[in-house]
Amino acid sequence: MTSYNIKMRIVVAGLLSLSLSACMSRDPSVSQNNATFYVDAITPTFAANHVNENWDANQKFINMKACLKDNAQKSIIQNVPFAIYADAVEVIHINYETGKQENFVTDRDGCMIWQELFEFNPKSSERQISLTRTFKALSGHYGTVDAQLSYNPWHDDMQFLKLGLKAQAAEKANIVYSSGMKIDHVNSLSGSTSSSQVDIQGKMKSTELVRLDVAHLSMSFLKRDFDQYEISPTLSLTIAHQYRLNFSLNAIRRTLDHGYVLEPVNAGNFRIHFLLMREGYDSKKMSPETALQYVVGATTFDPTSTVGRFENTVTLKFDNIAALANRMTGILTVEPIDQTDTFQAASFEGLVTPVAGAGSQGLDLVPSNFDGRLLAQRYAGFRAESFSLKGFDILSSRSNFMAARPATGSQPQNAVTVFDYASILKSKTLPSPTNTTYAQALC
Repeated sequence: MTSYNIKMRIVVAGLLSLSLSACMSRDPSVSQNNATFYVDAITPTFAANHVNENWDANQKFINMKACLKDNAQKSIIQNVPFAIYADAVEVIHINYETGKQENFVTDRDGCMIWQELFEFNPKSSERQISLTRTFKALSGHYGTVDAQLSYNPWHDDMQFLKLGLKAQAAEKANIVYSSGMKIDHVNSLSGSTSSSQVDIQGKMKSTELVRLDVAHLSMSFLKRDFDQYEISPTLSLTIAHQYRLNFSLNAIRRTLDHGYVLEPVNAGNFRIHFLLMREGYDSKKMSPETALQYVVGATTFDPTSTVGRFENTVTLKFDNIAALANRMTGILTVEPIDQTDTFQAASFEGLVTPVAGAGSQGLDLVPSNFDGRLLAQRYAGFRAESFSLKGFDILSSRSNFMAARPATGSQPQNAVTVFDYASILKSKTLPSPTNTTYAQALC
């Protein structure tokens, strides 16, 4: 009899052990640490998104609801306090009327609600992010439960899933948490302000820099900028043309559903470096030192933006006038100024038809191996050493010569004054305007 009772106790104990083990491991996404409760469900409710200056949602408010149940009874747990943690940082609810911290207590449905603010880079590649929310019993129950969540903040339907419910990998992200705050937000589009109570805020840090793309550049000739003409101490002439440049800027993003896509960059501060390279330039075969010898003109500017279209009026100075009659290559480098932690600088190049005369053209661009920033900087230093005198200023100051402008009267409208520089160098005197001749300007 005694032996029979002992055997029955062993069998009963084994059954209880299996039953308890089954209860505690009911969800593969939830790990138990000797807890007397389990997480039955976590449900997010999303509030209105906040957008940045690019009209992209970069902050998402989430009302999180977690419902807990008793392990032994499988019943709801009512009026029991718990602590909640986001990756080991405690979620803190502050009652701003009293200024005191309040515990999270399960309601009559066995649930608790808290507010989260998730901030991320909307231009980064889309992916599932692994999040951990830990629940610790403060009284009435004991133990802790870790719930692993998978969240895709880039997706329009704001997918928020428990791991195991969908076969999709989630990666651990670098998220910095802070808790118990009231956030004042200014809408960058409407200018309106609003306040939100946030129990936990997570800022996702990313080392990934988003690639930029420019497929087409419009280059419209405006005029000859005579005020920018220059003559070097050796009387070499530099001419200047004024152009209107405009282009659209896109970000290259990877999505889970459609692979790589282009999304417009509607705003932001960028610095543009634009160069023209004479015929014979080949980015695949040249070093930066060799390429410098092929620069015909260069300019650097900060463009204005209107609904995603970047444009600016620029002046290009040309020392090698003969090169303008041949095909050239344009190099466009886009450098972020205020979003250096989001975008990486990018360079593009495309063929340019001869620009000796007036006219407009479009450049179809492809990625370039050369960084226009370096080339433009070196070219500016080279020109500073070689060209230091304003040509028309020196002519005006040393004679009664009128600064060269389009001629009037019987001369052609696009004519400019032409001098015999060899004679000037020999005589070391400036010519009288009565001895000048007129010719159609190549420049």
